[in-house]
Amino acid sequence: MQLDEFNRTNSIVGALTGGVSRIDQALLNIGSLAKNQAAASVQNIMASRIDKALAHLNSAPSTALSDHLQKNQSLLISRKDGINEAITVVSKSLAQINDIRNHIDYLRKRLTFLENGDLTAVETAEEWDNILRRIQLSSRAAGGIIKEGNVFTPKNLINTEFRESFKTQNLYAPYSSDVGDLMRIDGVYLGTDYYITEDGSGDFWNSDTNTLKYESQAGTLTEYSNYSTNTRTGQYETVETLRVNSYDDSTGVINFTLGGYSQRMMDDEPNNSMENAQHQARQAFKLDASNTDVGSAGPNGVEGDGDDIDLQWTSITGTIANPVGTTLSTQDYDWFKFDLQRGEKLTFDVDYGSGMSNNFDSFLDFFDEAGAKVATDRTLNSGDPAVYTADGTPGFNDDDGDVTLGGGGSTGASAYDTYIEKEVQADGVYYVRMRAYNYNKFDTAGNDRDGEGDYVINISITPATDGAGNITSTGLGGGDIDGIVTGGGLALLDAWIYKNFETQPSINQARDALDAAEALVLTTEANFLQDRSTLESRASIFSSQIDGMGKEIRDLIEDIQDEARAELLARQLEYTIAQFDFTLLAARSNTLIQSILISQNSSGYGKSTQENASRVGITLNQSQRIWG
Repeated sequence: MQLDEFNRTNSIVGALTGGVSRIDQALLNIGSLAKNQAAASVQNIMASRIDKALAHLNSAPSTALSDHLQKNQSLLISRKDGINEAITVVSKSLAQINDIRNHIDYLRKRLTFLENGDLTAVETAEEWDNILRRIQLSSRAAGGIIKEGNVFTPKNLINTEFRESFKTQNLYAPYSSDVGDLMRIDGVYLGTDYYITEDGSGDFWNSDTNTLKYESQAGTLTEYSNYSTNTRTGQYETVETLRVNSYDDSTGVINFTLGGYSQRMMDDEPNNSMENAQHQARQAFKLDASNTDVGSAGPNGVEGDGDDIDLQWTSITGTIANPVGTTLSTQDYDWFKFDLQRGEKLTFDVDYGSGMSNNFDSFLDFFDEAGAKVATDRTLNSGDPAVYTADGTPGFNDDDGDVTLGGGGSTGASAYDTYIEKEVQADGVYYVRMRAYNYNKFDTAGNDRDGEGDYVINISITPATDGAGNITSTGLGGGDIDGIVTGGGLALLDAWIYKNFETQPSINQARDALDAAEALVLTTEANFLQDRSTLESRASIFSSQIDGMGKEIRDLIEDIQDEARAELLARQLEYTIAQFDFTLLAARSNTLIQSILISQNSSGYGKSTQENASRVGITLNQSQRIWG
């Protein structure tokens, strides 16, 4: 610190010993100003000390012990969070279990109504399948999120994503402050899934009844050669048309019949667009020699060469109605869709449209799955070379009256009955559209209309073959299946397996299945309630430990803060004392200097020289004591 005005070599001494000049007086005046600078410097230094003390007080005080406690407290809080996450998952399971139990009770009552005659078997079967769907939805809704390490993992203790084994998830919840001490909670599948393993081939049949979105939808049984890779064989059928011949619920042995679809189908309106096309399933294509309008073809597709095979076929009877006043945009269409496999040939043979009472003139269009027209394989009509190409798309055969299996049918080689063939190059869904050649055309007599009338389409599939001539097509014709039912979760099966509740033994089987399902639900509920109680108890212990550590940390911090507050008070007091001493000194210095200046300018200067020198010495000695 610069306090030159108090230095013994200052001009004050010069003034006392050697007389005062005007320069000395100027120096003394300048020196009187220096004390103000010195005071400001002292204030800045002391303020800096106080600021440091304040920063120390305001900083997060800690020690090695408090840091250790805070680390352990953080670990406990994290583990308590894990406990709470586990409690949430178990609680969601319990909430859904309550709904599942109510669904089971409802089904049991419906079976009683059926036995009492208050419900029909059909109504009961429909309700049964829809309640199974709701049970499955309940099991799926029981999910929660668990943090495992740095990863958040979905957890559901009553659902499964493993249809081959119905494996469930496990949950590991913290049990104590020891990181490795965990409580394991095992999941229990409470859904309604099942599958059927076919004897011999080992193929895998599965129903989608429990996963359908709308209650109006009918479930479908689909065959897989490998379910894990979603490899389908091509065979499937709705559960409405499957027939159970026998089922043993103690062993799971089942025999059922595919092909419940009618081989002869009626045109079912409305089917006037691709979106509502009438579906003809592969299982409806069966071997049946009763239809003389369908012939045979060998594996090489050539008839009459000695290796002919019968073809699976179906037939569709329908009507095209184009009354007077029909326009291009309102004309009648009948759409049909088919599932075909690569290499199969689909044949359409229209019969009875022409040559009968109304002489309907038919026309067929062929479309792929994307809705694009596809050229058929028969592109010429040798009986009538004027092939219809009014729509600008070649390759759509209109009349083919001279083909043995074609337009003639049983009507005597009509020139107006359409015949087309198409071998597809890829698996997929394909469409055929029936329409009139001309929706407003009259015959020459003016009485009948070629633009409307009845028809029969005989449809056959020539199976695909490999290079050795072996048939590779699957899913045609249906047939009996022997297999083993493996139930998942509650082991409640689709209504069709209980023979749609049309017999008392099947009703009894369903009731036994409900009893077993309810027992599993009640056992699972009891175990989960116990698990949740244990988790809540552990969470309470964690809370006590966390609170105890928190108090200990707060006490340590309070002690540290008391020390910091004491330091701050000491600095503030030091500053106050220093400020007081300096103010006193500055006041004395200022008085002395002014006295010297006044006395030297007066006539009596010499008489007071010794006295003034004594005062200056006292003042200078005080400055040395304060700042020395």
